[in-house]
Amino acid sequence: MEDIFVEERVKAVNERFHALQPINQKNIDFTNPYYTQPRFSKKHDAKWSFLDDIQGTAIQHLYIHVPFCMTNCLYCHYPKTVGHASAATQSSFLDNLEREIAFYHEKFDFSKLKTVHIGGGTPNILDGPHFDRLFRLVGEHYRPTEEFAVELYPAASILSEDRLALMKDSGVDRVSIGIQTFDDSVNKQNRRLQQPASVSKALVHGATRYFDNVSIDLLYGQKAQTFSLFLDDLAAADELDVNSIYLYQTRELIKNRTIDLQRALSAFLTFYRERGYDVVSFDQVIRRRNSNGFCAHRSGRSKGEKLLGIGPGAVSEIDPYIFRTVAPSQYDPGTENLIDPTSVVEKTQEVLKREFFNRSLRHFNRCDVDGLLRSDYTERFGSDIEDDLGATISLLAEEGLITASDDRIEITDLGMLFTQQINYLLLEHYK
Repeated sequence: MEDIFVEERVKAVNERFHALQPINQKNIDFTNPYYTQPRFSKKHDAKWSFLDDIQGTAIQHLYIHVPFCMTNCLYCHYPKTVGHASAATQSSFLDNLEREIAFYHEKFDFSKLKTVHIGGGTPNILDGPHFDRLFRLVGEHYRPTEEFAVELYPAASILSEDRLALMKDSGVDRVSIGIQTFDDSVNKQNRRLQQPASVSKALVHGATRYFDNVSIDLLYGQKAQTFSLFLDDLAAADELDVNSIYLYQTRELIKNRTIDLQRALSAFLTFYRERGYDVVSFDQVIRRRNSNGFCAHRSGRSKGEKLLGIGPGAVSEIDPYIFRTVAPSQYDPGTENLIDPTSVVEKTQEVLKREFFNRSLRHFNRCDVDGLLRSDYTERFGSDIEDDLGATISLLAEEGLITASDDRIEITDLGMLFTQQINYLLLEHYK
């Protein structure tokens, strides 16, 4: 397959997008990748009353945020505390997490829970007894029917065989390992843990012995990361033969270096397609479509299904609201300050429709469709997508970024290089 990045063509489409919708950088919030909202959503004034509106909602996806990490990488904007957390701090966090779980069990219905995703931060930074307690706590309260996933930091000191076995015995069936890069010179420049690439690769191989669904994350746009080093990371990741590979981008790259981002996305998609992977998102490739590797949690988010986030800094999306738990330093579920009152946003129906379309193009809410089925949209909103978003669909089709047939709307290879621009066109923000 030929590289889909043709600079003249890409620049021309970028210019037309900018002329159509100039991007005001002041309008873009890069402080939290999960919480950047359309400017035409409205803040919700009432501090707690919005929870009454969604009382009894059946939660389909649960995200649990563990707010500890070994290092403060330059590019990371997630809420966390850095360095070794004392046993007392870890115990206090789990006590508070248990109280938050009890609080939400009185508010919502978890009988139809599809996925549980534990992230961070770094869940495996917890010491042995607290790591064990976390999984016992989750197992006591939640039984996901489709997926139980955990994000892991690839450090030899905190990713032992015992921990992999404990997660397996606890029902975990998918792990995502945040490699970011195999190059230690880049890690050093970005204040990330340094260890030989052979150690990181061995940890990934160890995970594949326990789990049938292992994915790794790569990151482009890091300080000191040349394009050549990025290509080396693609090759190193391919050698691991994992189920899926993600390519994320630093927020600064998205904000300031559009062409660099598009060149990297093109190289990522081209490289892995040539090696037999299938593309199931603008930034994810999978060994075989409709097989292990597809992320049910991410698919649910792309459909706008009900997501509850617990733990400090976690974000919830329960239509029509989005809200965020307070920061780690304020986390105390025993008070009325569990939810950051300034974070509560009520989305309009127009925003929900645009968001559904946008996420479907970015993340493919069906593994076998590179976008969305029209019938899924109609079933969700009770209206025809052409009536709601016909002008946008025509524009994107004219630029060659999507194809629109009688039953579906799918993104093209070229379109996958423009997901950020499409996002801004639809929602006036990057996410």
